[in-house]
Amino acid sequence: MMSDIKNPSLMIGLPSLDEYYMMMAFVAASRANCLNRAVGAVLVSPDNGSIIATGYNGVPKGLPHCVTCRRRDEGYGPGEGLHRSRAAHAEANAIVQAAKYGNPVENSIMYVTDMPCSDCCKLIINSGIIKVFYCGEYPGSEAKEILTNSSIEVLQINKEKVINNLRNYLKML
Repeated sequence: MMSDIKNPSLMIGLPSLDEYYMMMAFVAASRANCLNRAVGAVLVSPDNGSIIATGYNGVPKGLPHCVTCRRRDEGYGPGEGLHRSRAAHAEANAIVQAAKYGNPVENSIMYVTDMPCSDCCKLIINSGIIKVFYCGEYPGSEAKEILTNSSIEVLQINKEKVINNLRNYLKML
């Protein structure tokens, strides 16, 4: 009987494992300190499903947070003028965190809230990540083309479903 169920997840339905990891990427994005967008990434081992590392976008460790966005101030639009940004991207930060603590990312799976930019796509390819799940699109088509032309599998997860899973679970607490 449903009234006997105390576990909120069982009452609202369990997310798939891919949705679960993507939910964690959105939670990682909550730490982002970029003024333009909040992006989160989670690296997962395909062998045992353990989390290798997480990352979010923001200024490098020890630097003060931005007060204004230099890219916006200089007239750059979404996905433009990335060389002017002080922020490191979530995908790069996840890869760096794994390397810093000696956790290999070769053959791992990345869950990222938005399609990676072209620079992050190159890092993903060169680090040996084999699959990328994302929710939101990133401005410009070059990034998706870079990943699709590699041997990396690229899959989009329905953002609304992931966000609804998070909302529904939080309502149950």
